[in-house]
Amino acid sequence: MSAEVLEHYSSRPDAFDPLANHPDPSRLYIESLYQASLLAGREKPFCWELDNYLSEGALHRYRALIDIEAVIHLAENGPFEIPLAEDEKDTLRSLYEPDNFDARTVIRYDHIDYKGEGPLEHDVKANEKYIAERLDEVGLGRLKPWLHYGETSEDTNNLAFNLMLRDAVNNVVVPAVARVGNRLAYFTATFAETPIIGMTHTQNASPTTIGKRVGKNLELTTEVMDELRALQLSGKFSGAVGNHNPWGVLDPDFDIETFARDFVEGFGFTYNAIEDQRNNHLAVTQLLNTLSRVALVTLQTAQNSWLQIRDNVFVQELVKGEKGSSTMSHKINPWRIENSEALFEQARRLIQGAEDGLVISRDDRDLSDHDWQRSFGDMLGRIVAGLNYVTIQLDRLHVDENRAKAMLHNSAEILSELLQTAGRRMGDPEAYDSVVKATQGKRLSLEEVRMIANDLLSAGGAKDRVMATTPSEYIGIASKLARDSVLGWHACRSVIEKGVLDEANTVDAVLFDFDGTLHFGDKDEVFARLSAVADQLGSGFSPEQIEVFVAHSDFRVMRSQMVEAHNLANPTDLITEDDFQVVNDSVSGNFDNLLVAAEYAPEALDRLKEVGKKLGIVTTRGITSLERLIRHHGLSGKLDVLVTREDTEIPKPHPDPVAVALKKLGVEPSRAVFVGNLQTDDIIAGNALGMRTVLVNDGTLHELGARPTYHYTSLRPLIRRFGR
Repeated sequence: MSAEVLEHYSSRPDAFDPLANHPDPSRLYIESLYQASLLAGREKPFCWELDNYLSEGALHRYRALIDIEAVIHLAENGPFEIPLAEDEKDTLRSLYEPDNFDARTVIRYDHIDYKGEGPLEHDVKANEKYIAERLDEVGLGRLKPWLHYGETSEDTNNLAFNLMLRDAVNNVVVPAVARVGNRLAYFTATFAETPIIGMTHTQNASPTTIGKRVGKNLELTTEVMDELRALQLSGKFSGAVGNHNPWGVLDPDFDIETFARDFVEGFGFTYNAIEDQRNNHLAVTQLLNTLSRVALVTLQTAQNSWLQIRDNVFVQELVKGEKGSSTMSHKINPWRIENSEALFEQARRLIQGAEDGLVISRDDRDLSDHDWQRSFGDMLGRIVAGLNYVTIQLDRLHVDENRAKAMLHNSAEILSELLQTAGRRMGDPEAYDSVVKATQGKRLSLEEVRMIANDLLSAGGAKDRVMATTPSEYIGIASKLARDSVLGWHACRSVIEKGVLDEANTVDAVLFDFDGTLHFGDKDEVFARLSAVADQLGSGFSPEQIEVFVAHSDFRVMRSQMVEAHNLANPTDLITEDDFQVVNDSVSGNFDNLLVAAEYAPEALDRLKEVGKKLGIVTTRGITSLERLIRHHGLSGKLDVLVTREDTEIPKPHPDPVAVALKKLGVEPSRAVFVGNLQTDDIIAGNALGMRTVLVNDGTLHELGARPTYHYTSLRPLIRRFGR
């Protein structure tokens, strides 16, 4: 696999055009002439895609998304009945689709006298007015009382800005970083073994390779993107001062905290329970600081590329028609790199100031964070423009390997490190000082270096190896380190391109317990089946005795105990477990009418499958009955792996059955979720592997039992959390 990855990156990426997907590049350039802002003007061609996510119009649309989803959540999970059909939910969601949302109407309500109302000078209320108008248009005006119900503007805003940032990062920033990373990986993989003189403190140093030098910058990019993929944004949904005040009066028995938590977590955000009117922004500042480091490491990449251009190791390709200087006709200036440096520096200064502006607030809130939030586009825009400039510059570079070799050939004195280390290796305490006297400040040929080695080193194998070494060969493990950095980037890239800042994208597989989780009625079916088996075998068990046997979750235990009890009660009519199994198999399926699929089970599996999750069942059932019941519930074709009692000697709560399923799927425990209905069985097994676990039951949570990551009363929240 490693060889295949390296081979993949040995092909140069196609040249990048930042306007390739823009509908009218000429218009964009012309309109940018009349904008005072840098990003709306000169740099617009390099960051225009962010308008879809971080503009004021986008903010209005994302607010509509939050308020409409809140109405749906209220109808599905609220304390009172709001009839809402599935097709009506689809109609509601269509209102915030980009092609169906008119932010211009919102701004008319906000700042212009519109339809005899306003200006309201309150953007969230203006957005509510617009949505209410649209509800009437689509025949759902009855829902207007529930629009923005029990919310405050910051409940809408904090979640809207979270979604804006997440979409902007995933759709614009991550691809921009990936373009830079892919080009660095190309140079790293292609020139992993191409030697070049090292440079420290502006002086010639021990050799490295071009690939290793570029690979160092690639490694930094990987490291900071690994930070990004570990982040998760947070949100609040708790009213005017964070206390759910109206709910406490109007619906005092309703579990408003679970309601609010499920809503926020359903978007893939961490829920902040203790807040005032606004969210605390700490998670957002973490994100911004990580993006600042993206700018920082790419700034280093830019500057190091600039130095390689200066040294003629990287050679700029001539693009027909482009001019390098207004007077010096021979020049091809690396101006894109220099532009990127300024953009990265500006972005970092803005982000540094944003931390104070976003976090600090007076009393239960002030509005001082809003202009910082509205500056997200300024921060990310400069980073994206800088990344795109660097990408274009890297596209226009090729490596002059002959120049690199010539620099090494003419600087054999860089073998001084090898000479003094070899002398030490031979036990000479004066080796370093002797080599200093012979080499410091001098430009030496390879023959001169070998003469020094011959004089200073004792005869033997070590001396022979030193004498045979040339500067081009003295590169240590640089080639390996270069290739390792490419492999590291590939692993990181394969994850970040799935999406960041959303827990749903950190999950590759969802495993389910079966009985009591995906289907119900099992105890009734088992009771009826075992009663039939006992009747045919003439065991003479009472219903109360059958109940005791059924209390065990493992059929093998039930079978063993029933055979033992039968033989004790009927010493002249002994049976074996094989006898029992034959009768059991003959009646299996006769009582499937007692079994039903769990509510939302088909929908959950369909949605998770649709978004690319691998799915499996881990159960103590046998494969025969499991496959029959999967067909019975209409779940065929939805599951990638089935682990039954035949696949492992050790049942849950031991983690082995779950581990077997993960191995078959090829998924690490950290990227999987286990869903079950028993703390003492499923949750213990999943937790033991370090998985995220979901307990789905009637709401009971034993305080001393294994703690699940999430606790739901149905499978529906699972769809919202991981089905994106």
